[in-house]
Amino acid sequence: DSSKPSNARFILCGLLAVLLMVSVGIYAVITARMQPRGQVSEQLVGTWRSERVDDPHGLGDSIWDLRSDGSARWRLGSGKSLGGAGNRTGYFEWWLEDPASLNTHQFSSKSAAMRAKLISIVLGPVAGRTDFELIDVSENEFTLRTEEGKAVIYRRTQDAIIEALP
Repeated sequence: DSSKPSNARFILCGLLAVLLMVSVGIYAVITARMQPRGQVSEQLVGTWRSERVDDPHGLGDSIWDLRSDGSARWRLGSGKSLGGAGNRTGYFEWWLEDPASLNTHQFSSKSAAMRAKLISIVLGPVAGRTDFELIDVSENEFTLRTEEGKAVIYRRTQDAIIEALP
């Protein structure tokens, strides 16, 4: 009779070990699929401000903080809120699929990005991706062409508000 509790413990330990291995495997697959989809250019890492030629809506220039981990924060130079929630800063992820293509994926926050990535593993890609043609890059400036064909120049800057965000 004393062997029954021992067998039960052995089976329980075996099941827990299998469950742990499956969990680690699922975690590895999820985190691998959640990495940026391309390369991050160290030349583009930093804080940039667009040079807006026309501003019919009075939103001001956009300020981007492109980070080396592929995440980015942005805000409007005017300080106006971004949409109905009253947020003054936004979150996106960025990467280069090739040297002439800067790609971004907009999310409402870093935690929303994690949720969207988990959902996309099951349901497929989620909306929010924008592709820009990267026309020119120098140490202090880069030029993008939007999907509508407009050229936008970003110049290196500093911005204490956006650079302080986690």
